[in-house]
Amino acid sequence: MALARPRPARSTANAQSADFSPEMGTPIVRLWILRLLSRGRTKIVRRIGDLTALVVHLGIPVQDDPGSDDPDDEPLAPELTPALVRRLLRSAEADPASHHLPEPLASNLSALTHKLGLGSSAVQVLAFCILLANDNQLEECCNALGSLNDNRAMSILEHLLDLPLVQVRSVLAHHSPLHQSGL
Repeated sequence: MALARPRPARSTANAQSADFSPEMGTPIVRLWILRLLSRGRTKIVRRIGDLTALVVHLGIPVQDDPGSDDPDDEPLAPELTPALVRRLLRSAEADPASHHLPEPLASNLSALTHKLGLGSSAVQVLAFCILLANDNQLEECCNALGSLNDNRAMSILEHLLDLPLVQVRSVLAHHSPLHQSGL
């Protein structure tokens, strides 16, 4: 995963998420970002271009700088301390919405699953790739990890998707239905 140029913000709306706003990520993306931060918070935070946007994406409230009269000043984002990341991760892990894909992605992947004979692990990996390509904050956090060898990338997928490493390897193997499908 090499560093990519920042792209204009895109919405990753989850119509069924009551706490969704255009700046906030879908629950599953927030869970994945928090899992990433739980492993490499210091490195990721140091390389993130807009920490305030990441904090808002995670659903953390930001406040205006009380010492500033300039309306154009950036709001103050709380520091992403290890304790805060752990607390947010526990909350996200307990939230059932964090374990479901947003619509229409879930329906589209369900149709693909039946047509291509993909297993649930392959669907999880494919969903991650789709959301990675469509969620700027998830992409920026992954890019902040820098270049990864295959083993490290698979280890990160194992952690993010909560899949056994052997399943991740199987899904990404050249003979797998996902690879054979060309997706």
